[in-house]
Amino acid sequence: VPLENLTSRIEGVIRRKGKIELLQLSGGEPTLHPQLFELLEWAQNHEKIDYVILNTNGLRIARDDEFARGLAVAAARGGLQLYLQFDGPQEEAQYFLRGADLRAMRERALDRCSAMKLVTTLAMTVTPDNLPFVWDAICFGLARPFVHGITFQPMFTSGRVPSAQKESVRVAQNRLNTADILMAAVEQSGGMLKYTDLTPLPCGDPNCAVIGYLLNGLGLTVSWL
Repeated sequence: VPLENLTSRIEGVIRRKGKIELLQLSGGEPTLHPQLFELLEWAQNHEKIDYVILNTNGLRIARDDEFARGLAVAAARGGLQLYLQFDGPQEEAQYFLRGADLRAMRERALDRCSAMKLVTTLAMTVTPDNLPFVWDAICFGLARPFVHGITFQPMFTSGRVPSAQKESVRVAQNRLNTADILMAAVEQSGGMLKYTDLTPLPCGDPNCAVIGYLLNGLGLTVSWL
């Protein structure tokens, strides 16, 4: 989609709403758009857009030096956060979800984001295989000052799922929900996390989204569940 079409659509929302508190750029993979940096600059400088979030798998950040330099320029303007695809620090579920083990690549992307002081939220798709590592994922985020949040999203086992049929059936039969993730996080934390530390967001169903805040010695880290 050309830049002019994107900005026109966003302006249409602003005309109806008055302003945009948070503009989230997603896809597909938005880092592949040839005019991404122009769009970011336009949005970051717009007086009626408060904050921009960029969803990405992190591949271009880790592997493309020129792209990383451009992202650093955008990060320096402020009002930008990265929403990084993240399947946990463990090997389990990496191949099932992505067809490859991308942990080293994501570490490289996070190192680059840290160097440019770009605030990052990790987005972890949770399956029965990586459910035992929810607390490990939280600790992984807590150890990185520019990781300000982690989102745990139960795998939605409908529509497009990994192609290995037997594995897909197994995951579908062990469908996870928000409560499964909450219980895993609390039980795996060794007493550091309690159910009373977590509260539902005020949306249609209290099981839809839950949020908790964790403190470490480096400052405030937000854990989204």
